[in-house]
Amino acid sequence: MKVSALETISLLLAPVLVSGSPSQNVTQVSIDLLDANHILHLLEVVDAYGHISVRNPDNESQFIMSFAIAPASATSQTLVTYDISNATPLHLTFNESVVGEDIPPSFSERFIHSQIYAAQPNVTSVIHSHTIEVLPFAAVGVGLRAQIGSAGSIGTLTNGTPIFDFNSVVPDDSDQLHDLFIRNPVLGDALSRTFEDGSDIVLMKGLSSYLECFE
Repeated sequence: MKVSALETISLLLAPVLVSGSPSQNVTQVSIDLLDANHILHLLEVVDAYGHISVRNPDNESQFIMSFAIAPASATSQTLVTYDISNATPLHLTFNESVVGEDIPPSFSERFIHSQIYAAQPNVTSVIHSHTIEVLPFAAVGVGLRAQIGSAGSIGTLTNGTPIFDFNSVVPDDSDQLHDLFIRNPVLGDALSRTFEDGSDIVLMKGLSSYLECFE
């Protein structure tokens, strides 16, 4: 009897389904998410501190992402379901009995994901990468422009990809210091507003990084 790849991986996931089995939809996007983590690491698109998420296909007010771990090490047991409204970790995606303080520490910049999902309901995936090669472009205010068809996600904006500058956001209090990390909803909201129609990418000035969103 032949077993599909999805069925095979689902069987491998089965031992960690301690409390509440995810739906077929969640299982499938989780497999895709893990593949994305491993492939983007292999291709050196993300380093050990990059992170990738997907919107929960069964609940548009949630997203799924690994807790703070290198993408190369992501497994079904590292996936966490988050609340988009406040980036709060709700439970391990494949073990809903693990909640609250029992969930390992999350990426501090999970607000990148929550605020983009909140602002753009059509977005289903977000990638945050630290890419040294794009640092000069963001530093001098020159957006990227697509030169070949396979780079279509860069867009066709006249001035190139939008650039988010941390210094453009005035902190309201001491909890919103400019340390080049999107640690709170205020900075996350400012970043999400940087996206423009015609480009799925935003460069982040000072952080040698970029964001890419997919519909």
